[in-house]
Amino acid sequence: MVSVVASNCGCAMKMPAIEFVGRCEKIVAFLPIIDGLVKEGLVALEKIGVIWYRAGDKREEQS
Repeated sequence: MVSVVASNCGCAMKMPAIEFVGRCEKIVAFLPIIDGLVKEGLVALEKIGVIWYRAGDKREEQS
């Protein structure tokens, strides 16, 4: 898994950081789109280790 963080860190108007997490090949394929969107700022790519993933309770409620 890798993480990409895009942040407009150098401008007077501060923009929030946006982070994408996914498989390396998917993120690398998405980088040209990020390149077209980030006109000024920082884009960082780093390898991550996932500790856990929680998606919520998908059990159906019994009536």
